[in-house]
Amino acid sequence: MAALAAMTTTLAAVPAAAARPPSVLVKLHRGETAAAVAARHHLTVLRRFPQIGWVELGARRGHGARAAASALRADAAVRATDAVVPGEGIGFHFTPRDPVFNQQVTYNDDGTQVAWHFVKPNFPVAWDVSTGRADVRVAVIGSEFDTDNPDLKEKLLERYNAASGTAGYHTGSVKATGGETFHGSHTSGLVGARTDNGIGVAGACFDCGIMAIKIGGAPSGNFVDASFLGDVTEGILYAADHGASVISMSLGGPRPHAPLQDAVNYASGKGVVLVASAGNSQQSNPGVPNYPAAYDHVIGVGATDKDDNIAEFSTNGAFVDVAAPGKRVLSTTDPNDPQVLGFFEPAGQPQAAVGIKSGTSMAAPIAAGLAGLMRTIRPDLTPDEVESLMKKTARDLGAGGQDNVYGAGRIDAGAAMQAAKAYVRPAPPPPPPAPPAPAPVTTPPPDLVGPSLTGGNLRIDANALAVTVACPAGEVACTGEVVASAQRLSTAAAASRVALGTRSFSLKGGQSKRVRFTLSKKARKAMRKWRRARLTVTVKASDSLGNRQVTRTRKTIRPKSALR
Repeated sequence: MAALAAMTTTLAAVPAAAARPPSVLVKLHRGETAAAVAARHHLTVLRRFPQIGWVELGARRGHGARAAASALRADAAVRATDAVVPGEGIGFHFTPRDPVFNQQVTYNDDGTQVAWHFVKPNFPVAWDVSTGRADVRVAVIGSEFDTDNPDLKEKLLERYNAASGTAGYHTGSVKATGGETFHGSHTSGLVGARTDNGIGVAGACFDCGIMAIKIGGAPSGNFVDASFLGDVTEGILYAADHGASVISMSLGGPRPHAPLQDAVNYASGKGVVLVASAGNSQQSNPGVPNYPAAYDHVIGVGATDKDDNIAEFSTNGAFVDVAAPGKRVLSTTDPNDPQVLGFFEPAGQPQAAVGIKSGTSMAAPIAAGLAGLMRTIRPDLTPDEVESLMKKTARDLGAGGQDNVYGAGRIDAGAAMQAAKAYVRPAPPPPPPAPPAPAPVTTPPPDLVGPSLTGGNLRIDANALAVTVACPAGEVACTGEVVASAQRLSTAAAASRVALGTRSFSLKGGQSKRVRFTLSKKARKAMRKWRRARLTVTVKASDSLGNRQVTRTRKTIRPKSALR
């Protein structure tokens, strides 16, 4: 690789990014509409995130987001709000503004290889296994992307502008338009700059495709409105819905935000590996977690130097999963970047703009590129498996085992690729044994109530006697017979008796049946001679367990008036 030399460039002052009106991110209860809520509070609907149920509502210029959020929280239709607190500093984890980190000097003055950030973590060994594949997309969420850089323009296979409030919003325009940090060009080159082409620099997963997602930003790196948070949220959702295998995020802030958490969970749920920088605040705000790096299902990456020491700016904490090279790292950049360097390329060769930058922003895309390589040879790996293998194969530095400085250690791409290639997913645990069968019943069951007549259902008319039998709901089935007879009531020694018939029945539990006995002409003629008579209906029944029961019902009638 050609030697680097310092390049002095005079640049016009970069205009500040156009100020966007204040806004609030709002989550509504199911069934509520953003338009109705916005109208009640004199706000406008800026954009919706239907995948996670959030919307961004904009206030009029001159009206603060904090006041709008306060009013919205009192609205019964609003489930949650999220407004960035002024001064909290969510933004890109970019080079600290200190001369020690941005001196434009050659690397060969101390014998350091210009590609040390790939040599140290053994990427050449990993490239012997795979150099990536174009259909494995690594999404880079950044400030801008130099689409004319010969190391990038053929690699940015998909381009999407998520910078709300700008002219290029929802288009494929991702170049710098003024006021950007020149951050996306550098991080995307670390993920997958075109390699082995005789110019420029190399990329970690240099045959992977890059999904360039532009979000809003300002050179100060300090973003104090919900619009930037909305841009990041939209970028994650877009990447997850458009085939990204890995998402690289060199950005964050010290406070968790619900819409960002929902977007991370959504993407992880779709099988996307998420990687984020741990932050550069160890000297100013030591040990404070940065989000999204501190969320579950996100690989938080700290920064190391060429000697495997943790960079003094790299934020420490239990949320740091691994470390990767991040101090004075060479990669592609925009030609208007004040930190641009240049290669002495042979005459007639295209000139790839490059620059040296420091920050955990540089470490995250290197780790994301490794995740892309692992997904190339093992697309079946889950996000948690990619993270686990990356951590298990990292070179342990600092305190033994997982620690708050290096996490599991500095990544080792060669070892991670070998582990991914050989990985055998553990067999799922066997299902729990079936519960033992209940002990057989040794005591006889209690007698169940057999079939019975329903009180008051015995009826007689001129030609027939009718009675209802019912099988109780607690039974499985009932069977039996109904016997009907009539007897003359008299003091005479030889009282008369007439058999009226027998009927069989079969019922299921809960069923009933009307049993009818038609009186013969002979029976009616005999009974009309009686002054009084007693009708008797006997039900002889048994249930499915063999229990038996006899039920009798009697009714006294005057045959002359009851019979024709």
